[in-house]
Order: sequence, then C-alpha cells, then structure tokens
Amino acid sequence: VTFLSNIPFYLITNFVFKIVDIRITLLIFFLITLLVGILISTEKTLFSIIFLFNPLMVHNIFLGANDSFPLLFLFLSFVFLNFGKFSLASTSLALALGTKLTVVPFIPPYFFYLFLKFSQKAKGIKMVGREILIFILVSLAIYLPFLIWSPKDLISDLILFPLRGGEEGYPIVGVIGIPHLLAYLGLISPWSSFPFYLFQLFPILAFLFLVYFFLKKFLQLSMLCIISSLFFILFFATSRTFQANYLDFVSSIFILGSFLKLKK
Repeated sequence: VTFLSNIPFYLITNFVFKIVDIRITLLIFFLITLLVGILISTEKTLFSIIFLFNPLMVHNIFLGANDSFPLLFLFLSFVFLNFGKFSLASTSLALALGTKLTVVPFIPPYFFYLFLKFSQKAKGIKMVGREILIFILVSLAIYLPFLIWSPKDLISDLILFPLRGGEEGYPIVGVIGIPHLLAYLGLISPWSSFPFYLFQLFPILAFLFLVYFFLKKFLQLSMLCIISSLFFILFFATSRTFQANYLDFVSSIFILGSFLKLKK
C-alpha cells in the first residue's frame, strides 16, 4: 500500500520539480490526516496546532519514516466509526495493516469496540462477523499475492523476523522495552535469540481484559483511541523492537483521542 500510494506523488514531483523524495509524500499524507482528524475533533483550531506541530511526528517525517501512511488509514477508520460507516472503517483498518504491521495492536480493541457496539442489536454477532470478514478479505487482497509468490519469504519477513530476527538475524533495538533494557544493562546480548514473545503472552492477554473492561464501561471513540494506544505501547515494550518512531506514531493517536467528544 505504501508503494502504490507513493506512485502518483512520485510522478508529479519528478515531472514538475525534478525531485524524488518520499518525504514530500509523507508530508502530504500527514496534512490529509490532519484534515481527516478535524472532521471529528472538538476545538478544531487547538487540535490542528498540537497535531501539526507535534515535534515527534515532524521529526519522524523529516527522517523519512513512513508512519504517515498507516496513520491516515487509522484516522479514517476512527472517522468512519464515528459516522457509523462500519464496513468502511474495517476496510480502512485493513489498509492500515497493509502499510505496516505495527498496526496489529489496534486490531483487537477495534473488534472489541464493534462487538460491544453491536451487542445490543438483534443480529449483533452476524454484524461483527461481517466486519471481520471484510477486514480479512481486504487484508488477503493485499498479502495473498505475496503469499502465493513465496510463502517462505513472506512468513520469514512478516512473522519470524520481528519475533526472532529472521534468517539473517536482527538485534534487539529500540528506546524503551524490557528486552532493550536487559541488553542495555549487559545482562543479555543484543543478538540474543531468546523467545521474548513467550513473555509477551501473559501481559498482552491481561491487558486485553482491561481493554474490554474499559470499553464496556466507557464505550466511546475517545476511549478506543486512548486504550488502543496504551495497548500498542505495552505490546512493543515486551518485544524485541521498540523504535523511536513508534512513539511518534502513537502520540498522534493520543492527540486525536484527547480531542474527541465525550458523552456523559
């Protein structure tokens, strides 16, 4: 999705300005994300100022990190949820997943939200099942060609690589997180192949229970944004990798969640 999204901007900037720089595309996506967020935010001027001049995200774009792509699709998903366009919201979430797998922690809270939203309706389970099916089909449309092309490479790149470093190996990196702290203190090697994901399981399941509890008690879009962001931080804090740009990315979700209307 990142590749396809960048093509029109590449053609325009290369033809008109003779410049090829993905940061131009990132900036445009960032500005479009702002416009999308304004649609559902309260105090739109203040939201625009804080979002637009968020030093974390501005620095992120300057370095060329492509978090503007999944951020736009996530914002679209929240906007469609706000207006009751659930199928479009599920499609947008799948497109976000099609740009970066760092979106994974937002998926369980999203479907918890839908389940609780539909639970009061007669065909609530069927409605949730339909949204899950839409999400899976759109995701398959993105990833299935690569799976057919080379199943081994896809599994290695998308699953094994983040879990244990893949075939070529990948060190423990990041700014925060338990594995990173242990490596920084010299208690383990940065190249350790220890299966940290085994220790992820319990805190992730425990926090998912809290996610469900808070969403059930406060079934609001603002709560979905905030609790999903906290789950995102926990998810990667117990993994091998927690890059600095992850905080840049999730800070924008926090900002949006802070400016959504609260229901009494």
